[in-house]
Amino acid sequence: MTATTLVGLTPHSLSGYLSAVGLFRVMADQLDADVNASWVRDEFVVAGPTLDEIIDFLVERYSPTPIFSPWNKEGDPTQNKTTDDQLRRLLDSPDPRFDRYRDTVSAWRPLVESPAWNNLDKAGRLALWRGCAPDDALWWLDAAVAVSTTDAAFPPLLGSGGNDGRLEFSRLLHGELIRLFIDGRQSKHAAGWLSAFLTAQPGPALVESTLGMFDADAAGTPNSAPQGSAPSATNPWAIALTFEGLMGFGSSIASRTGSAQQQLLGAPFMVRPSKLGDDSSQAEDGRGEFWAPMWDHGVRWPELRRTIAEGRLSWNGRQAASSVDAARAVANLGSDRGISSFARYQLVKRNGLSFVATPSGRIKVRPVQGVADLASIDRWVRDARRAPGAAVARAARHLDRCLIAVTTDDSAPAFQELLLAIVDLERSAGASISGRDTATPFRTLADGRPRLDLLAWRSLVDDGSAECRLAFALASLRDAHDADMPFPSMALAVRGLTGTRSNPQWPIREAHRDHAALAARRAGTDALVEVLRRRLQASDQVVAVDPAATRRPGYDYGDHARLDDVLALLDGGADAERAIRVAQGFALLDTQRTGPPSAAPAPPTPMSTDRPRAGSQAARPVTPDAWFAAVRLCLLGRERAWPADMPLARRTWGRALQSGQLDGVGTDALAALRRRGLTSLRRAHTPDADPTALAVALLVRLNGSDRARLLAAIADPVDAAGPAPKLDTTETIYQGVAP
Repeated sequence: MTATTLVGLTPHSLSGYLSAVGLFRVMADQLDADVNASWVRDEFVVAGPTLDEIIDFLVERYSPTPIFSPWNKEGDPTQNKTTDDQLRRLLDSPDPRFDRYRDTVSAWRPLVESPAWNNLDKAGRLALWRGCAPDDALWWLDAAVAVSTTDAAFPPLLGSGGNDGRLEFSRLLHGELIRLFIDGRQSKHAAGWLSAFLTAQPGPALVESTLGMFDADAAGTPNSAPQGSAPSATNPWAIALTFEGLMGFGSSIASRTGSAQQQLLGAPFMVRPSKLGDDSSQAEDGRGEFWAPMWDHGVRWPELRRTIAEGRLSWNGRQAASSVDAARAVANLGSDRGISSFARYQLVKRNGLSFVATPSGRIKVRPVQGVADLASIDRWVRDARRAPGAAVARAARHLDRCLIAVTTDDSAPAFQELLLAIVDLERSAGASISGRDTATPFRTLADGRPRLDLLAWRSLVDDGSAECRLAFALASLRDAHDADMPFPSMALAVRGLTGTRSNPQWPIREAHRDHAALAARRAGTDALVEVLRRRLQASDQVVAVDPAATRRPGYDYGDHARLDDVLALLDGGADAERAIRVAQGFALLDTQRTGPPSAAPAPPTPMSTDRPRAGSQAARPVTPDAWFAAVRLCLLGRERAWPADMPLARRTWGRALQSGQLDGVGTDALAALRRRGLTSLRRAHTPDADPTALAVALLVRLNGSDRARLLAAIADPVDAAGPAPKLDTTETIYQGVAP
């Protein structure tokens, strides 16, 4: 077979895509049933007829599919003189290519002469005409209208039943058919126009006509010229073949759906638009979004027609209803296997006038790990976006953009941004009383199963940075008993929530107002400073009541942070605010799987904190600052380095750390360690550290080898008379689980 590349037919505009499909359809129907076609580097390739054969067929023998809309006022020849004049010229032509038009109008004449026709509304006329129309007329009828026994719906690609405002599509096409085949002064250019259109080469001058929303660049829209609006300029063949392509996407959904709204969304590859405008802008009004299937291997028309008729974009066990659903369906292999990608076109209103089809990018069909899990958040997102307020609407649009983004960019930053978009929507929904009544906080478990499973998502969100490792160490912090200390779960604290991990609650409902959680919520990125202050205060109070039940501000369970990452945070080499921000997203994962309260260690994870093996080219460990080492050793949780019979930290440290008054804290810490028998201690110099970074560094958990480095950092090498500091190594070193 001869392969002919038609470089003029590209998917850069909706008319270019539809023209390619229309050409394919009429060639298979009228020229060569075995012709096949494909898209190669965004150019339409036809295998079968040569370019000269295609041009000769279209100019000499092509029979246009009848486009006749008598249900519209502008398309009814008895109500519009221009429509009547155009039809008469087509029907009076002796050219046999218009025989199908003659059969269509002849079938309609008896209907319009009956009294019933004049007494029917638009839906009634459509139903009556469908029962009498010849088969050739059904191509246009199915494309323009979805008719059921009780209602009629109009697929967005063809406006309100074959017209877009006052632009009647049938009349537009009839004028171009007259120009191409009947008007002798212009029809002599038909071959030249066609050759120029298919090959993207210069040809006869374009005509002052318009494809409307299908090709906004040629429609003479506002600001299309320095003087304002440029004149419309279109190739007549673009109009003829675009409508042939539109009829290839005829709706066959009346038997598959119920309401008119379902019929509207059930048109092949048409989904409800998602308002994806910038966070600071109003989203454009959208009529729908068309996902045009692309295929990179040769197919015959019956195969493509079957794919179009099925219109399969399946997400979460149902047909995709929105562009977000469609993107996730494509990334979850919820589309026909023969499709290689989809070209997106949004039908949006511009300048407060008519709709235009705007190209919105390409999505390749490929499996993306983690996308299938996103079905578990749909119900919560649906409820959260119902909360009132402009902030909620902006957050929902941002989340929609992120959901689409991860289907094309499966990098760790993209998945992190997705988690943060969920956090932002949660925070926006919970900012008002009505929002809290409408939506609940995001729960990591749904029906007893993780929504976003930690074990599956760790590799997706890990970008290898120190901030990422610190974020996960933060998000996984939790106590063994929720009631003993404030903020028993850091995953809730960084999101400003109260309750338990399995049942998070808004902190500002009157019935259970949680002042601590509310303070953390209002603190924003400084929430960890508030967490550390309140835990210091609470641990001192617990000791005063029952010295045997000493609790320290540290957490019982959680992933171990690397000491080198912590030191980088204090030195400015890592960003504390970014670590906390990312931790808010990681808090949505099922982080309770890290460090379960069990003596059995879990297998290592991709975000492991194992040290480099001996002989590896590893950087020399940084020596911790003596001030930080002393204070950090006093804030251990179940990382037992000494007996729990005397407090090490004081409640006053919280205020001091919060206000930056660090001298007294260091002095107290060294004194407390000396009371433990550690006498050979180095003098501590007060560091210049950001309070937020310091709070992160003092709260995350460290493993046994890092705690030994802290002890070594406070030992004074000059004073050899005193005993060397020792660490109680009787504990089990795994996620802070003590025997």
